[in-house]
Amino acid sequence: ENVIFTNLSCCIYLQCNCGGLFRACLDWREICNGKIDCINGGIDEAYCDQLEINECKENEYRCHNGQCIPEVFLRDDLINRECLDGTDEPTLPDYPNSCSFDPAFRCEDITCRPGIVKDFACGDGECTLTTCTNKRDVLFKKEMIEMTSNISNQCRDIMVCISGLNKCETELDREEHCPELFQFPEVSILYGHVQFIYEGEYSPDLIQQNRRLYFQTVCDGVIDLLLFPILINGQKHTDETECDMWQCNNSYTRCDGNWNCFNGAGEVNCPPSKCPLFEHMCVSPLNNSLICLPIEKAGDGNVDCLGASDERQLCRRQHPHLNAIRFWCSKSTSCKMPIDLCSGRKECLYGDDEQFCTSGCPRCSNLYRNQTEVENFLCTLTDVGKKKFVPLSLSDSRIYPVELKSANVKQDFVPVDGSLVVEKKIELVQRNINLTSIWRCNRGLNIRVWLGGNNMKEKCLCPPTYYEDLCQYQNQRVSLTLQVHALFNSQTIFVLVLTLIDDDDQHINSYDQIEYLSVRDCNTKFNLYLLFSTRPKNLSKNYIIRIDAFKKVSLAYHASWLFPIQFPFLPVHRMALQINIPTQSIKKCSINCGIHDQCLKYENTETYFCHCDYGWSGHRCSNQDVCNCSPDSLCLSTLICLCPLNKFGPRCYLKRIPCRSNSCMNDGVCVLSDVHFTQNKVTCICQNGFSGPKCQFRDTNISITFRKVTIPSIIIVHFIEGFDKNEYKVALPIRTTTFKKIPVYQDSVIIYRNAPFHILLAELNKNYYLILLQEKRIRSGRISPEVIPSHRCLSVNELFNTSFLSLHIIRRIKYYHISCQERPNLVCFYDDTYMCLCNLYQHANCFEFVQNMTYNCGGTNYCENDGECFQDDPKCPTSSACSCKECYYGSQCQFSTKGFSLSLDIILGYHIRPNIHFIDQPLITKIFTGVIIIIVLIGLINSLLCIVTLQECLTLLIETAIPIAIGIYTAVANEQIQKIN
Repeated sequence: ENVIFTNLSCCIYLQCNCGGLFRACLDWREICNGKIDCINGGIDEAYCDQLEINECKENEYRCHNGQCIPEVFLRDDLINRECLDGTDEPTLPDYPNSCSFDPAFRCEDITCRPGIVKDFACGDGECTLTTCTNKRDVLFKKEMIEMTSNISNQCRDIMVCISGLNKCETELDREEHCPELFQFPEVSILYGHVQFIYEGEYSPDLIQQNRRLYFQTVCDGVIDLLLFPILINGQKHTDETECDMWQCNNSYTRCDGNWNCFNGAGEVNCPPSKCPLFEHMCVSPLNNSLICLPIEKAGDGNVDCLGASDERQLCRRQHPHLNAIRFWCSKSTSCKMPIDLCSGRKECLYGDDEQFCTSGCPRCSNLYRNQTEVENFLCTLTDVGKKKFVPLSLSDSRIYPVELKSANVKQDFVPVDGSLVVEKKIELVQRNINLTSIWRCNRGLNIRVWLGGNNMKEKCLCPPTYYEDLCQYQNQRVSLTLQVHALFNSQTIFVLVLTLIDDDDQHINSYDQIEYLSVRDCNTKFNLYLLFSTRPKNLSKNYIIRIDAFKKVSLAYHASWLFPIQFPFLPVHRMALQINIPTQSIKKCSINCGIHDQCLKYENTETYFCHCDYGWSGHRCSNQDVCNCSPDSLCLSTLICLCPLNKFGPRCYLKRIPCRSNSCMNDGVCVLSDVHFTQNKVTCICQNGFSGPKCQFRDTNISITFRKVTIPSIIIVHFIEGFDKNEYKVALPIRTTTFKKIPVYQDSVIIYRNAPFHILLAELNKNYYLILLQEKRIRSGRISPEVIPSHRCLSVNELFNTSFLSLHIIRRIKYYHISCQERPNLVCFYDDTYMCLCNLYQHANCFEFVQNMTYNCGGTNYCENDGECFQDDPKCPTSSACSCKECYYGSQCQFSTKGFSLSLDIILGYHIRPNIHFIDQPLITKIFTGVIIIIVLIGLINSLLCIVTLQECLTLLIETAIPIAIGIYTAVANEQIQKIN
């Protein structure tokens, strides 16, 4: 009742007959969503099987809908997802529920997340189990229910719930309320005569498991492997089975809002509780007031609190996969959701859900704010959205070294004369705005256009995702997320030109440009829209995305990539790409191209193409472009101009404001940021030894000393950076590995680090040592950790017997705490997958740490002869180095000692100490230096004697040879004279 319906956006390219006036307005998210919405042949699900059978590469992650994204994008950003269905990131309570007020990329280009309980697509990115902010669900539910009358109300409600049309109030039990065979819905769903017939009981034919087991989510009270249990010896095992020896109250579960222990031990004395220590907040079922319940009475099997907030396992056992159903109805086996509370009708038999309410309004709705403390407490009685994934927590860790406090690590800030550039902040003035005028343009901006005189007209300025006079129609588009890496060009500015091309005649539909600088943009994900030139797009054509890289300073061509549009039937084609800019620029081929082009090869495929000269375009570069670019720019086509470093704009006639002289410190080089994405910001390219936004920090100086351990010739160092539970970013620990050769006769080595870290592990001869662990990040300073025998990390082979080691990892990992409890002095241990730290409470704290990692610089290994490539950062490297195998050396392991008959110079090279006086060199260096000097002197003397001897021999030869030569000449001459006579 009293619902005011607003303008809704539609995808009009599909001529869909949904059986109702409102449903004719189809949202693009309802295409290929697994539900047939169009009764005229089910055209909204046509060709969607291509997504189902799509296979991904080894280095890619397969989304639930079949889309492939780079594996590095998995669990790297909570809000901004790369999968169209958002399955690459964990669920969040705010997104996509807040999308009705956020017309951003993360909302406009995402569908509702699949699952056991399917959300309803509101048409603006919002997905809900209750009601849409724009009320789109109200009409749909009304029409869907009215079209189905051949089954009971209970069965209809269950089918509506399964189909994602409504919230699930009870267990999804078809067998109890539905007949053995029934039809839902009553209308045809395919070709006008194909109908859906359901069985009362359903079980899948095939379930493929590809789930990752995280130590942080083991035995946390939430079954992550519910649908995919692991069958071991005839028994089903999940991450929540066999948890008797697990410490449920740990650094990952404490105060996370979720009852991980039966008695809620991890939630006592946590905000917003006002109870004393070891007591829980509780609503008394007698007087509906907040009381405090001793922890001894929690989880004991007796319900003492309204809704059984002290006995959470009651509803969890009945509804393990429905995290919202946690309010227990007394004297029954029924559980309810928060939205059922204070609804004005009794959902529980004895009215437990209504007895504490102050009014008949839905007090647990997100739109209702004036809740009492009791209502607020019971409305949060749910497991939805409370569990936040924390990849690595160091809050209870043993600090190493003890005397090194993170707060005392000196931040080497290097000041410079003069003041830094201070950016002016723009003050936003809030005015009273007519909300109706804003809402009329859907996701666009309502503007007033001056028509002359006093005449004004309201119009809508639409974003790329919508068009038409009220932005009411959804645009077909390519939604592109691009991340770029340039391992060996970290300080080179590139321009990336992205074009959406019709592959038949090379017609450019749309384009965009990006300026890329690795030291600035390496972690950046560029979100771009590429639109088709016609509405609707021509499905008979093949479309591709082409990326061309140019060097910004010289405007020289560098490389190209080709990505086909795999699923042209989708109205929104979501693509997530990661490209690596190569060191060498051009790879020519032998295909015969025209006189205005040359044959080149794409970087990511074995496909060749004709690269047009500037001012020419087309399939064979036969079209001469009419260019309006500035004289100092390059004309790539009639539409695209490539600007020089100091210009910007569509035709490169606008000038950039140059950097100020004091923008960067310590001789850093100032570079202006891309005008497309930032305003008046600069980037500083720092000299070696400095880092920071202004190059104001010195790199961390780490002096590693060896005590009572055998010193090898090389040390491998692993830097680990974690993310705390209070940080918004959720990502797996970042591991960076480097190496350093240890000179002979030295018991220490110095390593420099320009990125923050928490943990430092040293690897010596396949043995790991924990040499540094700090709860807070170390960003800059001078530290001196030690490698000592007591900090060696033991292998699980040294801690457990063979029968235990033969257990599956899902069982074995639940007993890792025992090793820390039985060995108080144990610092760390590891297996093939995890590195585990023993914390202050003798609990194991494990994180992923692959032992047999391949060091190949992210797949771009430039080291020769099987050398290992190390880089200073796994994602955004600025330098790299090669670790060579035996008998090889050089910066790229390009030289070999196998050809030397005597490799004495190679052996002695390791004994020479650089930058040290000869007197302080090792004895062996002095002896061999003396021997070499003696050999050189003997050789010089021998050479001089040989020269003297040769000179005497030469003189004697001349004195003897000349008379003989004269005599021979005279005799020959006389003989010739006689013959003539």
